[in-house]
Amino acid sequence: MNNDYQEPIDALIDDEETKALLERLLTGESLSPEEIQAMKERDNAKRAALGILPVPEEYQSDYPTDMEHVEANPERYIVPECIPACKELWSKNIYTFMVCDFLDLEMGWAWICIKHTLLSNRNKEILASLNQISNVTVDTSDNYYENTAYIKVPFVGQAAQNALLNIAQRFEMQDVPEGYAYRVYNPDDPMNGGEILEDGRIYLSEYHLKKHRKYRSRN
Repeated sequence: MNNDYQEPIDALIDDEETKALLERLLTGESLSPEEIQAMKERDNAKRAALGILPVPEEYQSDYPTDMEHVEANPERYIVPECIPACKELWSKNIYTFMVCDFLDLEMGWAWICIKHTLLSNRNKEILASLNQISNVTVDTSDNYYENTAYIKVPFVGQAAQNALLNIAQRFEMQDVPEGYAYRVYNPDDPMNGGEILEDGRIYLSEYHLKKHRKYRSRN
């Protein structure tokens, strides 16, 4: 096994049976269906003891870059603690970038990451005010990904779900962001042709256009 992985495994996993199975996976060895199921059951029991919400059957930890796909399948890609808050943000045309996983929850933190450069001016003000709320941390230091804001709470389970939803409810509905969702139409641009054109904008997909129409219908 690559020794580079040994320290993280030792630090994050205290169950010897699970640790042994992961070490076998890292060497390229396959596990039997029974071993995989047993590992899942041990993980679920450990998380339940910590108060973490149950893992949906369809959940998988890889997080695709296609925001539309994530929004259509939240239970598949997002831990239950974050789903209601993410849905609230999406309903306001605020795009999520990443969320915590079960390892983060096991360490006592739940968080949602957004691109703060994609926020309206009003929502940027709301984001800046969140650090004044007890037990809420907003990290915009760009230590991990550029122009991101990590909104964190030191809870798991229902407490985390409620706290994150309360935060998401503070934001306001906004239009979709230029550059990410659309570009301004230029009749002299030789690249024009076959685009989704509406309101003087060229939308990058029907997904973004539908979000703009929802915003326009309410404003």
